[in-house]
Amino acid sequence: MFRRMLIPTDGSVHSERAVISGIGLARALKASVLGFHVAPPFSSLSYLVEVLGGQQQAYEKEMAERAERYLEDIRHIADAADVPCECEYRFEHHPYQAIVAAAKQRDCDLIVMGSRGRQGLGRLLLGSVTHRVLLHTDLPVLVFP
Repeated sequence: MFRRMLIPTDGSVHSERAVISGIGLARALKASVLGFHVAPPFSSLSYLVEVLGGQQQAYEKEMAERAERYLEDIRHIADAADVPCECEYRFEHHPYQAIVAAAKQRDCDLIVMGSRGRQGLGRLLLGSVTHRVLLHTDLPVLVFP
C-alpha cells in the first residue's frame, strides 16, 4: 500500500502525535519514513544585509539546531520501532510548499501530519499549513488531531 511516508514536524503536540502514529503505521506496513522540518528563512531588508550578516548566521545556526532536535525525536521513535528513517530540513517562507515539494522529490506516497501546529493567530488569519498541503498535493494526507 504505502512504501514511503513524509512526516513533517514543528515540535508541537499535534505533530508529535502524527509522528508516533505515522511511525506505527509505517511499521505495520513495512514502509520507510522521511522526517521533515521547515524553518522560516532569515528575513532582512536588502540594504541591511551587510549589517545583519552575523545575525543571519546566528539565526540559521539556531534554526538548524532546532530542526535537528525535532528530527532526532523522529529518528529515536523510528529506531525503536525498527522503521527505516531519513530526516531533512529546509528553509522556506511557505512550509506547505516545502512539504509538498519534498514529498514529490523524495518519492513519498503518503504525508502524515498534525492538524495544526505552533502558528497561533497566523493560522487563523492565513489558514493552516495542513490545510494548504491538502489543497496543493495530489498525495493522500493522513491528518492527526
